[in-house]
Amino acid sequence: MPGIIGAVVWTTHGLQSVLGTNSLSLWLDLHPLGLLLIAFAPIILSVATIGLGLVLTQRAAATTQYQWLFITTSSLSAVGTVLLGGFVATIVLSPSWCPSSLCPQPPGPHDQYLESQLTAIESGAYLIPNDPSTYRLSDLPPSSGASAVAVESTTQSGATATSPYRVVLRVHSLQGGTFGMFIETVDLKILRTETVASPVRVWIRGIPLDYMANPYGAKYAGERSGSDVQATYAGPIPEAHVQLQPGESDELGIALTSAFEADISFQVAIGYRISNATQLRRLLLPYAFRVVFADTANWHRYQLQNGQFAPV
Repeated sequence: MPGIIGAVVWTTHGLQSVLGTNSLSLWLDLHPLGLLLIAFAPIILSVATIGLGLVLTQRAAATTQYQWLFITTSSLSAVGTVLLGGFVATIVLSPSWCPSSLCPQPPGPHDQYLESQLTAIESGAYLIPNDPSTYRLSDLPPSSGASAVAVESTTQSGATATSPYRVVLRVHSLQGGTFGMFIETVDLKILRTETVASPVRVWIRGIPLDYMANPYGAKYAGERSGSDVQATYAGPIPEAHVQLQPGESDELGIALTSAFEADISFQVAIGYRISNATQLRRLLLPYAFRVVFADTANWHRYQLQNGQFAPV
């Protein structure tokens, strides 16, 4: 039995491209000696045990001379099978009590089938919350990650070099097997809206990398807290859906614009459907993003000079 379990693990891990990635394959990838521990070693041990048993059987007479050996090896085999089977089952099922060293989890927020993680915030300008003269190089306002507060112009004041504001997310299918999934919806859940303070002190960072993979567009139109703003696919094929094969990763670039001045905080919810199912599943990401839309006439622009903010 340990040999059979080892052979199944070895075969399943070797056929990832066909069967898809699973928690056991992920653990084996992270632990190079894992395949030797739970696959090769049981197979080699089983073959050796069978060979030894055949030799001893041929030499043994019809006596109880080798009964103790039979009982001992049978007991060890049973215990080994239970331990190995339990070890493999724990990795595959990944129960809540399983330690992270044994049951690796995807790095980003996830549910059973989909993982998503923030790649970047795309904006050319960021909010300076306090007096610009109080900041130093070691204590600058955040300009990356979910805590960064971007500043964008309203569409009424015209496009600027800082546009567009875009949240870039990596999506990763956690599925095994052959059925993929479709990203059906991308919604922005409004957490809070506030009146824009005056003046708006803006740190001009310049145009960042332009992420164009799987573009989505959303427009804020004064929705209140608790409302959803739908982001629609803006790629070459209108109303298309991003498709993920089992184990595949891709990116979503979600651009947000507004014709109204507003200080907005929001979360992103991704709705997806497994190819062979009708149920729409929803993954709400825990990141709380914030962006300030303000007329450029109300901007006080600053740039870093000699380690300090200086008016532009």
